[in-house]
Amino acid sequence: MVKGAVDGLSSLNDDTPYWLRTANSTEKVENRPMVQLQNEDSLDRYIAYLKRFACYLLRVHLAQKEREALECDVDRSDEELVDNNEEFLPDIVGERGGTHETANSEQSDRMKDCCELTKFNPEQKQLLEDMLQSLVSGEDEETQVQKMSALMMSMILQSLKGLDRFDSPMIHFAAVLGIVEEENRLRRGDEYSYMLVGFMYCIRVLFVEHALPAATRGEQTRDDIDRFLELRRGYLVVGSYSPCSFLIKMLGYGKTMSMQKINQPILSYPS
Repeated sequence: MVKGAVDGLSSLNDDTPYWLRTANSTEKVENRPMVQLQNEDSLDRYIAYLKRFACYLLRVHLAQKEREALECDVDRSDEELVDNNEEFLPDIVGERGGTHETANSEQSDRMKDCCELTKFNPEQKQLLEDMLQSLVSGEDEETQVQKMSALMMSMILQSLKGLDRFDSPMIHFAAVLGIVEEENRLRRGDEYSYMLVGFMYCIRVLFVEHALPAATRGEQTRDDIDRFLELRRGYLVVGSYSPCSFLIKMLGYGKTMSMQKINQPILSYPS
């Protein structure tokens, strides 16, 4: 999916690769175009971040469904207990361990925080369910690619006007990406910036493939380019109230922190 979109970068019309790379909303275009990476290993690493995002979305969605089903079963079971055993209810609760057992199960639930903090809007939930069912039923690769592309675009083309930034699953994933779980710390600015660069590269190539599909590029008109520019202003630049706006600002902050680290004076002590 991503490699196909990357291959199509070379066929973009004139200034389009420059606008695709430009992160601000002004009329000053970036003087370097968005191009295919020369290093295949770098592209593979970039794609790996997007794969992690896709797996993250599906795992969280599935875990949320399981938790909802479990809560429904518990509620239904409790209702039956109340209806059938009202006079013995205190003893039954004691036998089941009260809230202690529930607390222990929550501690062992590794997906608990993700399930509670990651928010999907109705469209995203439906697309996740479609993707999950497609994987389970073993649909053909082309169909799965189309559904995954639709899912990714629903994450990219999400307006955050009036919402918390973490209402975006994409921003939530980017925050998780900045955690080194094994060392219980946040990633340094330089290593985190590299990951964000790769993630944003994939987002941009998917975006342009959505707005200006490579398969119909020879037939595209001025109206198609205008639509691309309008979508870009709405979702791909700083100040657009979108997930990409926040990620670009985070990327700039990470680069600033990296430069400060490089320019730190080295203290030496006389022997």
